[in-house]
Amino acid sequence: MPLLGADLLLDDGPIAALLAGYESRPAQLEMARAVDAALGTGGSRLLVEAGTGVGKSLAYLAPAMVCGQRVVVATGTLALQEQLARDDAPLVAAALTKMGVPPPRIEVVKGRHNYLCLLRHQRRAVAPELPQLSAHDAMERIDDWLASTGTGDRAELTGLPDDWPLWRELDAGAETCVGTSCPRWRDCFVVRLRERARDADLIITNHHLLMADEALRLQQRFGDIPDSAELLPDHAALIVDEAHGLYAVATDAFSASLSSTQVERLARDCHGAVNELPQHAATEIEQAAARAESSALAALAILGRAGGEERQALPIDQLGERDQRTIWQALDELHALGGALERSGLEPAMARALTLRSQRLGRALDFIAGGQDPGYVYYAEARSRGVRLVAAPVDVAQPLAETLFRPERSVVLTSATLCTDRGFAPLRQMIGLAASEPTIELQLPSPFPFAELVRIYLPANPIIPDSPSHVERLSDELLGLCQAAGGGAFLLFTSYRVLDEVFARIAPQLPFLTLRHGDAPRRVLLERFRADGNAVLFGTHSFWEGVDVRGPALRLVAVDRLPFSSPKDPLFAARQRLLEERGEQPFTALALPQAMLELKQGVGRLVRSSTDRGVIAILDGRMVTRGYGRRFFAALPEAPVVRALDQVAAFFGGAVGALTPADCGDSAHAGDRCAAPSKRPARRGRSRRPTR
Repeated sequence: MPLLGADLLLDDGPIAALLAGYESRPAQLEMARAVDAALGTGGSRLLVEAGTGVGKSLAYLAPAMVCGQRVVVATGTLALQEQLARDDAPLVAAALTKMGVPPPRIEVVKGRHNYLCLLRHQRRAVAPELPQLSAHDAMERIDDWLASTGTGDRAELTGLPDDWPLWRELDAGAETCVGTSCPRWRDCFVVRLRERARDADLIITNHHLLMADEALRLQQRFGDIPDSAELLPDHAALIVDEAHGLYAVATDAFSASLSSTQVERLARDCHGAVNELPQHAATEIEQAAARAESSALAALAILGRAGGEERQALPIDQLGERDQRTIWQALDELHALGGALERSGLEPAMARALTLRSQRLGRALDFIAGGQDPGYVYYAEARSRGVRLVAAPVDVAQPLAETLFRPERSVVLTSATLCTDRGFAPLRQMIGLAASEPTIELQLPSPFPFAELVRIYLPANPIIPDSPSHVERLSDELLGLCQAAGGGAFLLFTSYRVLDEVFARIAPQLPFLTLRHGDAPRRVLLERFRADGNAVLFGTHSFWEGVDVRGPALRLVAVDRLPFSSPKDPLFAARQRLLEERGEQPFTALALPQAMLELKQGVGRLVRSSTDRGVIAILDGRMVTRGYGRRFFAALPEAPVVRALDQVAAFFGGAVGALTPADCGDSAHAGDRCAAPSKRPARRGRSRRPTR
């Protein structure tokens, strides 16, 4: 019989021989067997929601590493990608070696911006002094590192800030790449990475690179993009972990965009490229670049203003004649810059790269300003350094069906949060996995005893969002919760404005280290939070997922309101209109499922191991005042509900025992949770068409 991944995870298997005290997990084995079957059947589809503690990483890696075909594993976060490469994949490889089975060749593939460009490093200009590390000192460290690195991956450069400005001038981003005519082509870290990936059996990458590759393959059908431009080699199977985030990443991948930063960077690179040209040729390019930059930034400003508070970027035919002329001028100047570069006398590789960039910016501006494709929504985003214009697809189901779910490839999607109370149906609709397409669905609940580890807190007097007293009531509750827990809290907000108002009210009153989203990079905030042990972190969207704080440092997660998308968001509004046109109810088909999945992600920050313990506080009164509040309980762990702060304090003091319905309050929603929870049955079998 062929070796299966599940065999490696048995109590008497090779992984058990490597790990002291190892015990197999029934849910992990069930998932591994399902993945084994999916990878053994071409074109199969498997959806797995695996709760925290199931051990899903090994449950898919073991089958992927014994299936005998090339598999791509894509994660949503860099942290998980590094965990797979550093810990989990080497463990499976060691188990195979112990059995006398050659392990597969493994390659980690990140986005191009993670790698150093040898040509740009060679041509680097003197940079200004940087706040924490001078450019001179940094370049010396890079020179030393370059002598020993085999990958060019900046992750090896420990001690440099994540947002280090100089790296943007040195990375191997696609927009500055000069391609096969580059004099350092054969030595290029990205080229060598692709060569290694073509020889690999298991490729570990991320959602963004995966979807960029899928978008590129889609473009190849309609343009002159060569096959050599593909980012990942062909593969027979795909496993997507943290798949709850795939929908948003796919939207970005299939969008067109144009920003002030792109325009300014092109102009800067043009000025920096002319040093060795005769004066007249250099002057022509510098003047053409300056005109293109000025006119393009003016066009961006016009389209950004046209969006107004709703961010909706209006098509050009709805603008005044003067504004239209400015946009046409920007297109002409970008075209003229390309012409000046082609006849400049620059080395061909550099001229071609800069010309292609000016052409791409011109095409993006033309498409967004035209606003003629009804399948896209056009909007503007104000940024600290200008404007970003976006044309985003209203529906990504069709391009995903044509790329991600192509017939010959087996696809496994997994996450701790894929289901709502309607199962996988909302996810399938969003990502283009047709209800009629045969698919195996599997729900594996977490093995953790949430009834013992967790209490869910709902205020006895509901807090109503957007009421005049909302921020005051919210601040009082959060202050009381942090005091009852003794710190160790994530306070999760859906709005920067509310976060700042609450922070100003309660941070001075808290006798703990207080950390605010935006005051430092996320990595730094998390390091401080873990090290302190009693800190209180005020966070917004990026702290709702992909954050793993184990142990007593995190014992309270509080959510200020149910995370519904803003109706003012142009893309969300366009998707609601599309559902209405199809005869569906936008709230139940889109708004509610998305909010439920995001809430599951947020509260999932609390219990990351079987010994974690704490309180989840939902401070949105709609949990008990609106009919849909009951549905949100499907996003919460099955744990008792408490309604008073003294019960929270007693829980942390170890004095809370069995709760009665009276302890939980008289809400029907809360009362249902006071009994000991029963295990949810696993969902198996072929999918059914969702009911509406």
